Order: sequence, then C-alpha cells, then structure tokens
Amino acid sequence: MRTHPEVLAPILEAARRGPVTPPYSAEDAEHNQAVVLREHLEERLAEGSGGN
Repeated sequence: MRTHPEVLAPILEAARRGPVTPPYSAEDAEHNQAVVLREHLEERLAEGSGGN
C-alpha cells in the first residue's frame, strides 16, 4: 500500500463520499486484511493527502 498508493485512489475517493465496506474471507473478524486496509485508509483520510 505504501509502495503503490495509487492503487488505493478509487477506494479513497469512495471513502470520501461515504462508508466503504471491504470484503474479507477470514474467520477472525478483528484480525484480517480488511482491518489493515481500513486502518490504512483512515490514516490517509486523516492526513488529507489521500496517500498521493
């Protein structure tokens, strides 16, 4: 995500407009890739930079 932040641009744009629900296929709802993605997106949105 940090190496190629441009891949997140469409998701960040959607998140600016409203809630985004990333899918995941892990048994653990609290420890999975969607949680990591959410945290990363929240950081980018808080910075106001969008990761670019």
